[in-house]
Amino acid sequence: ITGTGTGGTICPALTAHTNGFDATLTNASSMFTYNHAAGSGNRWQSIANTNSTSLTPGVGYRVIVRGPRSAGCSLIDASTNAQAAVTLTATGAPQTGNVAATITGSNGFSLVGNPYISPINWNNSTWVTDRGTNGIAGSYWLYNPENAAGTYSVYNGVTMTNQGAITNPNVIGIGQSFFVQKTSAGDGAISNFFKPDYQIATNQVGAFRTANTWLGQVRVKMFVAGAPTATDEVILLYGNGNSINNNSVGSFDAVTLNQGAVNMIASYKNADLLAINTREQLGAATNDTIQLFIQNADGNYNLTVAELNTLPYEAFLIDGFNNSVVNLQSQPSYSYTVTSDPATKGNRFKIVFRTAGTLPVAFLNINATTKAGSNT
Repeated sequence: ITGTGTGGTICPALTAHTNGFDATLTNASSMFTYNHAAGSGNRWQSIANTNSTSLTPGVGYRVIVRGPRSAGCSLIDASTNAQAAVTLTATGAPQTGNVAATITGSNGFSLVGNPYISPINWNNSTWVTDRGTNGIAGSYWLYNPENAAGTYSVYNGVTMTNQGAITNPNVIGIGQSFFVQKTSAGDGAISNFFKPDYQIATNQVGAFRTANTWLGQVRVKMFVAGAPTATDEVILLYGNGNSINNNSVGSFDAVTLNQGAVNMIASYKNADLLAINTREQLGAATNDTIQLFIQNADGNYNLTVAELNTLPYEAFLIDGFNNSVVNLQSQPSYSYTVTSDPATKGNRFKIVFRTAGTLPVAFLNINATTKAGSNT
């Protein structure tokens, strides 16, 4: 960290901070270093401010990320806990030479951090030899967010416990902190604990959500009744990655330019009307409701879904005007009529995707009935 922090307050009801951190309801610390010598219960040492504190290369930090500042008060009053992509930024000169690390002796643990702007290889033969020479164990420990709370993973150069999605545990990612253990007595700085030779071109996979994994998509096509060609369509694209968020428009979302067309379809993300809407992978026994928007002249139309088999989910179309629910697996095409009544278009339709299981309560609360055959 160089210069002053950008904190203050994201919620007008709170008094802004001047220490570089955002004000919260409790103002509890959210950034820490680790000091084994402080004793059990006191080893996490909070960072007092970001105004006069700089990040020290080679030191590991624990940072509690609440979410994007754009979420405002809801981010800190627990009214929402939705996941969202967050970018943390630090400025300064990149490290290019040897970097020291202070290591606690007598079987103590020290939190260190990759100081380079490249991944590093724990199994680099020179690093393995140097660690042995300095009395440092051949394993490292890290906190994997996939683990149960408080559970760490450990890698010994061959295999890893609680590995989760990590596919190459020998690779320590850019900006990644990890614990090492000193097996001999004596504290002190090791001047060449990190060396440029340890850098590699292979990215770490699994500990950080650095890439999007696309699971599949559904096309919702709009047809004028009897017409062979769709007048418009919307794509609902599911995946997981740090650029996919159900509550904010990301780089893979695309707004529709067809709002002036006589017949068009789009889907909402917040207030934005999208032609391509990226959605987060569903967890077990969860669902995702997507509000559609239709614009039609008076007449008869069909909504047809395609590529539904690419997703491992069940899908249902809710017609708010007719109070009907259609299972799109068994009935992929739905007929509807638009009249002068505004309720026959606009926000008439929703699609619900869910993992296999009992219909959730929120789904049943629409008090709708399933129709077979004719849908109008």
